[in-house]
Amino acid sequence: MIYFKDIIGLIFPNKCPVCGELSGKDGICLGCRNELDGKYYPHTIWAESFGKYIYRGISLFPYDEDDVKKMLFSVKMRGNRSAVSYFSSKAADGIMLSKELLSCDVITFVTRRKSAERENGYDQGKLYTDELSRLTGIKNLTLLKRKIFRISKEQKGLSKSEREENVKGAFYVSGDVKGKRILLFDDVVTTGASTGECARVLLESGAKRVYVLCIASKL
Repeated sequence: MIYFKDIIGLIFPNKCPVCGELSGKDGICLGCRNELDGKYYPHTIWAESFGKYIYRGISLFPYDEDDVKKMLFSVKMRGNRSAVSYFSSKAADGIMLSKELLSCDVITFVTRRKSAERENGYDQGKLYTDELSRLTGIKNLTLLKRKIFRISKEQKGLSKSEREENVKGAFYVSGDVKGKRILLFDDVVTTGASTGECARVLLESGAKRVYVLCIASKL
């Protein structure tokens, strides 16, 4: 029996978000998948911006690799589900191997600026954490919101100190976090300014401990 999705697949075949070649139902070609697999290494990260707010930070891939950047961009700008699925699977592997991360009560994410979310129609953090929750069984909640009247610029191009000032007071907690261990997801951690500020407001709202998990980091 031929299904509608099979017909769509013939009309609009999947192309690998890294090399652009036809990639079949998995969405990422075998060659690029193997290359990415070889760059996967969960490791601890730290930044001054984290301050005393983050108990532990973990990154999965090096940020300076072109294929990693292309995958991240395909999610950020096009919501590429194949890239979300691949990265989320790797993140879930890292979580399942860590008693600390697996013991977290809630997964949440660093929310995008409202203008970016409106432009693309989604927040990539939600795409990732929905899939992570499904794979790990950890509850996924949108706990962090951007203050409507607190206008912040895009972080790209700003210095470390400018980034910290730009996000200061930009977030608030929506939900009960008292006594909870929070796994805070961000796709890319550059200086740690946004993640550090989110962790600060989570702890000040009563969270017991905040861990950070990111796909890639410059730290």
